[in-house]
Amino acid sequence: MYIYKMPRTKGTINTKKVLSVKIYHTEPEEIIIFQDDFATLQEVASALGISYNQAYELSTAGRSKKKKPQFRYYPTIEIKRKEPTNADKKKAREKELYEKLKAKFEPTENTIENPQVII
Repeated sequence: MYIYKMPRTKGTINTKKVLSVKIYHTEPEEIIIFQDDFATLQEVASALGISYNQAYELSTAGRSKKKKPQFRYYPTIEIKRKEPTNADKKKAREKELYEKLKAKFEPTENTIENPQVII
């Protein structure tokens, strides 16, 4: 018996536009250079003429943006998700549950500061 495996397609099959890209200047007033929505980071990279890795670093998942070039006319590039991902929703739920539990076990005026157990 021979089992044929379908070849895995490269990338994702996503037609929903979940990434919002905005390139703009803020000085002297806000001038939008480019603004569009995309389905994948690969599409963003090809539209901007940069590599996938550069697009990933510019996105919210990429590394810290603290070392941004400080030129006067350097455009600001934002790549954001339009909707929160399932991981973001899960993290928000966990944070909400943690806050509820924390409030439940907060010390009250009847709580003993340093209880000592005598065996």
